[in-house]
Amino acid sequence: MRKKLRCSTIAMLAVLAACTPQTTQMDAEPWQVVAKSQPEAFLSVSGTSDDDVWFVGADHGTGPAVIHFDGQQFHRHATGHRGDLWLVQAFPNHQAILAGSDGAVLRFDGVTFERLSTPGLGRQKIFGLWGAHPNDVWFV
Repeated sequence: MRKKLRCSTIAMLAVLAACTPQTTQMDAEPWQVVAKSQPEAFLSVSGTSDDDVWFVGADHGTGPAVIHFDGQQFHRHATGHRGDLWLVQAFPNHQAILAGSDGAVLRFDGVTFERLSTPGLGRQKIFGLWGAHPNDVWFV
């Protein structure tokens, strides 16, 4: 048993020693603070490029935090919805699907937000979201 443990340990150390950290372009870029002292918590971020990034989060009393970064500025959006948004998935052409508390699923078509009809009870939270296209999305 000791011999097997010793051989396993030596093999694992050899594998780890062979792994050297790789420096990537991302490592060379400095980190930046993009939001500070916000009244609500951000819960999800998704983007299609560095000029199409969505942030969503908690509702601090006036609707959920929904912010879009266009590469130059951050724009806060009013969705017409009340309640926390837990997830966002960005799609090309500044489209996005957002989901969260009360079984809410919102679609942004690049101009307006629309609440989609979902099965289940209003008190359920949506904790998972994935889509291949804004019209082909799965929720958990």
